[in-house]
Amino acid sequence: MPSGSYLTLTHVSRDGHPADAVAAIEAVYAATPTPIYFREHAEVAPFFEGFELVPPGLVTIDTWHPDPDDPAPEATRWLYGGVGRKP
Repeated sequence: MPSGSYLTLTHVSRDGHPADAVAAIEAVYAATPTPIYFREHAEVAPFFEGFELVPPGLVTIDTWHPDPDDPAPEATRWLYGGVGRKP
């Protein structure tokens, strides 16, 4: 990617979730053409190697510049998100 490019990604997380719930969801998706893989924060962070993370960094998407007036439902914290800029 050329300098100045941005990488934006989200990824499902197993952090803070019961192992049996994660395994059950992975099992359902294993039978589809698009399986799903849950990762911990430390496993997602390397996707941004070579990029400068835009604040607030790699966080659960509910904490990414939240609007205090947004009537969104309570956060479930199943998804990490981040934006990185290629120097």
